[in-house]
Amino acid sequence: MDVLAVAAVGVAIVLVGILLLRLHPLLGLLLGSLFVFAATPREVQMATALAADAVEIRGLASGGLLATQVAAAAGDYRLLEDCLQQRTSTKLTLARATPTQMQRAAQRGELSPTNAVWFSVGPQAPPLTRGMRLVAEEDVQRFDQTRWTSLGGKLSAGFAKTFVKLGIPVTMAA
Repeated sequence: MDVLAVAAVGVAIVLVGILLLRLHPLLGLLLGSLFVFAATPREVQMATALAADAVEIRGLASGGLLATQVAAAAGDYRLLEDCLQQRTSTKLTLARATPTQMQRAAQRGELSPTNAVWFSVGPQAPPLTRGMRLVAEEDVQRFDQTRWTSLGGKLSAGFAKTFVKLGIPVTMAA
């Protein structure tokens, strides 16, 4: 289901609950938010949760070297696009590039951008291009484990944000 359709149905649930079923507004909002949370596609939830921690590939060099803008932790990574589409992808094991690897790449003139952090990905890496985003394997596993368990936390955080934006001015006006 499209994200806008999910939001529209969620708003309709809130309005029907409050206006037709005479529910308390808080219960109507709770029902609407539960529907939106349950009906939002997994890919959208995963993209929202993992996009902030994704590492973008800024440059590539022969010999299995890739450059990132930030210093990521060494370990197993997957392509974010493959995770979002639920495709199995090859694990990339990132390790900091050794000085020898860096010297060889510098001799070939491949170290561009120069202000990047360079990693070695090994010979079994799938074809990579600039702009691809990598996400840590443990982040993907943590998302799968906590997708439903953090429902209460997500709802309470959402209601807190809404109350800060709307509730305090309404309370002050009353």
